[in-house]
Amino acid sequence: MKITNKYDLPETIVRAIQNDDYSKGDAYLSVTQLISPPRIIQLRKKHWKDLEQDVSGQIWMLFGKAVHNILEQGGSNKEITEKRYHIEVSDWLISGQIDSYDLDERVLRDYKTCKAYALRPDPHIYKKEWEQQENIYAYMMEEVEGIEIDRLEIVAFIRDWSAYQAERSNSYPQAEVEVIPIPKWSKKEAKEFIEERVRVHQEAVADQLMGRELPLCSAKERWQQDSKFALKKEGYERATKVFDSEEEAKASLKEGYVIEERKGKASRCEGNYCNVAEFCSQYKGEIK
Repeated sequence: MKITNKYDLPETIVRAIQNDDYSKGDAYLSVTQLISPPRIIQLRKKHWKDLEQDVSGQIWMLFGKAVHNILEQGGSNKEITEKRYHIEVSDWLISGQIDSYDLDERVLRDYKTCKAYALRPDPHIYKKEWEQQENIYAYMMEEVEGIEIDRLEIVAFIRDWSAYQAERSNSYPQAEVEVIPIPKWSKKEAKEFIEERVRVHQEAVADQLMGRELPLCSAKERWQQDSKFALKKEGYERATKVFDSEEEAKASLKEGYVIEERKGKASRCEGNYCNVAEFCSQYKGEIK
């Protein structure tokens, strides 16, 4: 992958991003890759040399790494930090690196930097991928080293936190950092989930080798936003109310008002957050 610097940021930042020392070792997939869409992973592998990433889009990744390094310094001899585990599933080696395991409390913690919307509208609503990731880590620790884990937690650092929003709504995160309890799966659930994820990724590898169409990304994987229908007063840009369906909007339609359809979109694709949109037949087919 080529790292670009379109906004002429300081070379110190560029070097820090270029010198990222992350490695999944000899594993075929990391845990993060395992829970990602197979189409994205295979397209990245195939087109890696053709991909570009500007340093401006990696700034928060850099902040997240800094947070991890600082918190690692705060560890104690009663804590396991930044340790990588491996597990073999269907002849594939999968690796995952934990952030912190408290030996006394027997709690596995992962540190995340995120925006406030990732935690709204309720403190216990969070990205499903966090739950999947943490439970795979827990399974690895229990299977590889027989470590007992009682609880899982995400410690979320909210980079766009607003005191004003916190005062206005109790559903908004009430502090810049929030500890989120994560449901712990049974060993059977975790094992079946991991095996299923390995299966779909192995099928995608076979599809790639045979020249077949890769499995399509689901609406959820593409961060699909549904179309909305805005009720607007004629001559005004701002909507009086926005509805989820055209039928609801029509039921409220009255003289002097119009309905404007606001088309839904696959945000991950349109924003190229997967970084392979230009090579993706699914996305290019929809554009056509």
